[in-house]
Amino acid sequence: MDLELEQRLLRMSTADAATGCRIWTRSLNIDGYGIIKVGGRKGRNLRAHRVAYELAHGPISPDLELDHLCRNRRCIEPSHLEPVTHADNITRGLTGNHNKIKTHCPQGHEYTPENTMLYQTRGRAARGCKTCRYVRSRDHNRARRAREREQLHSESSAKIK
Repeated sequence: MDLELEQRLLRMSTADAATGCRIWTRSLNIDGYGIIKVGGRKGRNLRAHRVAYELAHGPISPDLELDHLCRNRRCIEPSHLEPVTHADNITRGLTGNHNKIKTHCPQGHEYTPENTMLYQTRGRAARGCKTCRYVRSRDHNRARRAREREQLHSESSAKIK
């Protein structure tokens, strides 16, 4: 059975000489990982990289997940996979770091200690630009004062008539 499964994995993937990756060429799940059906017609769809790793190295501990060292989710090359905790996998990957590596806010202000505010949102740590917050607050207050002046003007005009 293992030899047959190993041959299927090889047939359903191609070697990339430039990266050393073994690229899955068949179905992908919504997250971009290869899917292979194991166990015949009534079998289960499993992630191809997990199947390849377990064939080469044995079972993966239930509290671990595989980290793609090559950063290619379609890669099933066992030497490119390492069992790690979820926290380690997130830290190593780009998923949790895409905001950390930003040096400027969307409006171009630099994130410096003096210009950065730290806060909690939806239970997560976040940061914001103090300059942008000041501009938003200033614009909001100007608009509010203009509405109040307009309301006073319209009320006084109504009294005169």
